[in-house]
Amino acid sequence: MTLLPIVKLDQIASILEPAITDYLVPTTFTLLPKRSMWRYIFRHWYIAIPIVIVSLIFLKTWGLLSIILLGAITFVAVLKYKAAGWTLAEQQLTLRYRTLMMIRTTVIMKKNKIQSLEIRESYFQQKQELGTFEAFVKSGVGDAGGTLVDMEKGDLKKIYDWYSSGKEKRICSER
Repeated sequence: MTLLPIVKLDQIASILEPAITDYLVPTTFTLLPKRSMWRYIFRHWYIAIPIVIVSLIFLKTWGLLSIILLGAITFVAVLKYKAAGWTLAEQQLTLRYRTLMMIRTTVIMKKNKIQSLEIRESYFQQKQELGTFEAFVKSGVGDAGGTLVDMEKGDLKKIYDWYSSGKEKRICSER
């Protein structure tokens, strides 16, 4: 559920920690590697480049103004890259990312509440030792969770190992 839709970053911990004692509000996050920044930019350029090219062809001089769009899209991509991060506590996973509307979202999930955890990689991510991470918890009518794109492969393994530790023991003891 959304608890604090609009609040300053330095006030979050002082508001949440007295009310929700079993959740920790992290202050530091593991950020994405530098090489994934270019992937964020290129992913956003897929939309902007065709618009810029068409504008330059048909609008000639006025089409040069469409380059402003390219700069704005690049700025948005860099903001999304800089906001993305994750952190692990003993029994808690926290993801931070920026949504389509440029809202920075922090999702705090307890290990025993996570219902779905998925790690995948595309062909191009595989070449750069990157991957995509998704985790969801059941929240009211739908699910809540988050996705981090272009995470370091080693970080993906850390999260997977953290989540799967103890699962095999429980499965074996239930049989």
